Amino acid sequence: MRSLNWPGTRKQLALLAVVVLVLSAGCLGLGGDDGNGNDTLNDSDDGSGDESTGDSDPALDDLDPVSDDVTAEEVFSESISELESTEEYSYAQQSDQSQTQGNQTVEGTSTRDVMVDTTEPAVAFEQNQTSQQGSTESEGYLLDDVAYTRSDQNEQQYGSAWIQQNISEDFDTFVNQYDITSQLTVFMSNSSATLEGETTYEGERVYVLTADVDETALNEYYFGNSSGGSAEFTDVQMTVWVSAESNQPVRIDQTAESTSEAQNTVVESAVEDTITLDHSAVDITLPEEAENAPDLAELQEESA
Repeated sequence: MRSLNWPGTRKQLALLAVVVLVLSAGCLGLGGDDGNGNDTLNDSDDGSGDESTGDSDPALDDLDPVSDDVTAEEVFSESISELESTEEYSYAQQSDQSQTQGNQTVEGTSTRDVMVDTTEPAVAFEQNQTSQQGSTESEGYLLDDVAYTRSDQNEQQYGSAWIQQNISEDFDTFVNQYDITSQLTVFMSNSSATLEGETTYEGERVYVLTADVDETALNEYYFGNSSGGSAEFTDVQMTVWVSAESNQPVRIDQTAESTSEAQNTVVESAVEDTITLDHSAVDITLPEEAENAPDLAELQEESA
């Protein structure tokens, strides 16, 4: 998770959005009403059950032939259009990650539980990450030009688990970091798809497609280089489950390998993502304990 001091140009922040998708991640399982009319985020689990990812590890070698007269291009194009028009949704993301620098490899898992409303815009999120270096968890809200975050790190540094920060100048940019439909649109729009078959997933008929992503196009879009840059994707593959009724993607499995440079050393990264999407409307309401959170700028002035 990023720190609360979110400096950087729009290009740098757009680059971070890719890192959020490819080099970190999480399992999300959106919750319901807390009894007071507010939506709540479910406690994260290990991501292995049906609650977080739906049907457990649906097999591509056990699909039915496609019964409709459709092509991979038609299904994929319509699913991208649905992503582009999505305004309110929630998603769950779970990732297994590894990074190798020199002779050292660090592995970890992360989970993410997010609600997004682009009409407001507003975001609610809960994140957990575990690696050999330890575990961290946090939650937060972005709304009304303010970011509210809760974490143990806040408690240790500022004496308050919840703190708030005005980010009005770059609010949309920060919302876009969590708007995974926009990120997926870029990846899918730069892919060639194959229609593998259809099956029943989470009680509905879905088309299953595999997609070979154009890494050169992604590198140019995100990093401004087609090859040989300090950061680049080297291999990206996707499997997409698309509702046969609504054409909305309901699950994306993604593997991505990338390289970057840190302290003159090449860092090789790999991640396996499972992303499940719920296209239902959301109601993002700031919890009571966050409403009177101390302001970060004031806390920093006091500690100066």
